[in-house]
Amino acid sequence: MLKEQKINWNMSDRIHSTMHADGIEHEHGKLTLLFDEQKAHGLIELTKEHEFRFGNSIEVPDLNKSGEIILNGRIHENGTVDNSPVTYSFTCYSIPKKAIELAKQKPYSTSININGMLDEVRSLINRIPEARKLAEEAEINRKAAYKVYTVKQIEQRAIKDKAENERHAAISLANKQRDEKKFAWIKTHGSAHLKRGVAAGHSCHKQYALEIGRLILGTMYEMDYDETITPERRSCPSVAALDELDILNQSTEIDSVKIVWLPNHLDELDPNHEWTRGGCEGIEVIIQKTYYYQIMK
Repeated sequence: MLKEQKINWNMSDRIHSTMHADGIEHEHGKLTLLFDEQKAHGLIELTKEHEFRFGNSIEVPDLNKSGEIILNGRIHENGTVDNSPVTYSFTCYSIPKKAIELAKQKPYSTSININGMLDEVRSLINRIPEARKLAEEAEINRKAAYKVYTVKQIEQRAIKDKAENERHAAISLANKQRDEKKFAWIKTHGSAHLKRGVAAGHSCHKQYALEIGRLILGTMYEMDYDETITPERRSCPSVAALDELDILNQSTEIDSVKIVWLPNHLDELDPNHEWTRGGCEGIEVIIQKTYYYQIMK
């Protein structure tokens, strides 16, 4: 004979109304659990009044869709290894919650047989030793893999740091050589204004870029110090532009030179200047990272 024990059920108004409409006998706020008492012994706590404490959730191993025990902390397919120890994942099994969910399904019922749930809980609890063993074996593998992984991480970090240090050293050397070249040029070719500014401890780089550009290119080129010009590719340059290109390519002080199309002329340098409006052909020159442009007429 099945034992009966009632649990609280906060029945919704909809279900309550349907039970009345269908003539289902029920007790307000209660759900009857039906079960074999022997299945519950040793699994569910029993009070002195011989009532089982179904309200307590039971921790059981968590399974995936294939019924395999889920482990936390592991070796991943991408080669990374978790730093946390491997444990088996668990879930809280609540018989009242599952019973109420069944009671909510049509046709509604005021009593639920939970023998299947008790069997399921006992089966899951019996898998705890298996879960612990799997976690222990996986933890041994994780520790070994993490040791190797850590060494690789250190080696990769060292390689990355070395490359970064070399990059910074190269940039510092290039900046030093650029400054030496700059000050040597100023000493030989700079204006009195530029020399005084540098001697006073100022960079004066814009003035330097203006003067070196004028000396190398002449007054026909406009300096674009802030890189505001937006040139486009020139499909077919003029003969005059090609001649200018040949002349400039002979200079060892020019870093780059090419023929371009300037869709906005040089308006971007100074919109208030009386430039000839509209697009035009131009020569783009780079000297020590500074841009210069000449309009080809």
